[in-house]
Amino acid sequence: MQYCHQKGICHRNLKLDNLLLDDNFQLKVSGFGFSTLLEGHFNSYLLTTRVGNEAYMAPELIQGEVYHGASVDIFACGMILFAMLCRRTPFDKADKKFNVYYKLLAEKKFDKFWQVQEKELAKSGNQMKFSPEFKDLINGMLAHECTERFTLDAVKQHAWYNGPAALGICLITELDNKLKIVQESKTAQDIEHQKAKELKNQLKQINQMNQNNFVGFRPFRSGADGTESVL
Repeated sequence: MQYCHQKGICHRNLKLDNLLLDDNFQLKVSGFGFSTLLEGHFNSYLLTTRVGNEAYMAPELIQGEVYHGASVDIFACGMILFAMLCRRTPFDKADKKFNVYYKLLAEKKFDKFWQVQEKELAKSGNQMKFSPEFKDLINGMLAHECTERFTLDAVKQHAWYNGPAALGICLITELDNKLKIVQESKTAQDIEHQKAKELKNQLKQINQMNQNNFVGFRPFRSGADGTESVL
């Protein structure tokens, strides 16, 4: 994103679906259909078009206000980062009027917000405890006021960003194992799909054969003696 912003481009539709990995597990950002120039109208650096996925939209986008492209990208990155760690986003929509989770964050009730997040994770068996550094980073990236939201430079200078990281070889090994699981699952699904398709075709053939062999009943006719015979 820093490269895009340096080139004067904001994405405006960052989400997990638009993050891809190539064969070497190198990150590729896709989905630039809603991207535009950061300079905005008349070099004001303000944008007005409401685009993107609501689940990753900054509050100013949700409310239909003017916004800074770089700032809404940062908000979306914060949502993505949380989802990558927790396998879900912290709230469905950044609207403090209708989302109680985001309201806590917007009103800077950070302790309560993170207590709720850990409680929700615990319900699914995840006993994760967020570090103070991670909490501070997410608080800054998802700040309600865009003027208080972290910039990319602030993110790169943050303690969590510069903290311990997995070794490259370990990460590649883990991703490779996950890829194998996905491929095995897909292969199993393809086999089941093919079996279901073959069964459907067999039933179709049987029904067709039954229809071809079925002559049907002829109408009855009463005889002169009162008996009935089949025509």
